[in-house]
Amino acid sequence: GALYRAVSPGLELQELGGRVLGTAEAPGAQAIEWVKAFVGKIAIASPADERAYVVSADLGRSEDFCWFTAASANGVVLAQDRFNLGEVDVAEEAYWPYVADRLIQFAVTWGSSALVIDTARGGDQFAALLREALHRRELRVAVSGVDTSSVGKKSEIVESLSMAIGMGRWLIPSAWESVARGTITVEHVEKLRLEFKKLVKTPHGARARYTHPKGGHDDGVVSHALAWSVLSARPVQRVIKPVRRERSASDGGGWTIGR
Repeated sequence: GALYRAVSPGLELQELGGRVLGTAEAPGAQAIEWVKAFVGKIAIASPADERAYVVSADLGRSEDFCWFTAASANGVVLAQDRFNLGEVDVAEEAYWPYVADRLIQFAVTWGSSALVIDTARGGDQFAALLREALHRRELRVAVSGVDTSSVGKKSEIVESLSMAIGMGRWLIPSAWESVARGTITVEHVEKLRLEFKKLVKTPHGARARYTHPKGGHDDGVVSHALAWSVLSARPVQRVIKPVRRERSASDGGGWTIGR
């Protein structure tokens, strides 16, 4: 048991206890309690909830990925985008202007007037580039930044996201439907699930440190934490109510948002 715990938090539960990590069978096995957030397909009843209150961006170029998240005022993830230099047909020197244009289009598509980005490792220069691009297009979109390289900041926003998930205030559907838009599939949900599952939590002073294993990623986790950091600063406008829970292994249950 001690050996399994040294290799991975919660692995003892799986190997010796017969409980599958990342499910309700092993609720304390993960770095944060993420399982509750993945709710399968949901219905959105209010047109206002089809619009993003905030769009967040964790930035990456070669080893890491850019990850954009659009979230409604109710804490429902409406859309995601994920890519890096190896996956797009642009020259290396044109990559960051391309990212800025793609992020602006993503925000416009989902109707958000607030953008938050990770300003660590050159993100502050990207924020300046982004503001210039918005000004040229005469778009009124507020750009804010969170420096996750500052002491304890990444831990703070990830822990806040974990608490929101536990309270049912942050939902990640595989798809959502509404009268106006029909059925919308949320991309990259399985990649995000894997990031949450493999997130590593280690003691570090007064706070824990959150990292990913070698060869892994946490771009989606950070992007969601950035979005929640903005959303949590405003009052809750509506109550998210589960109206049916036909849970299955594939979809996680049914919800209606905005009633």
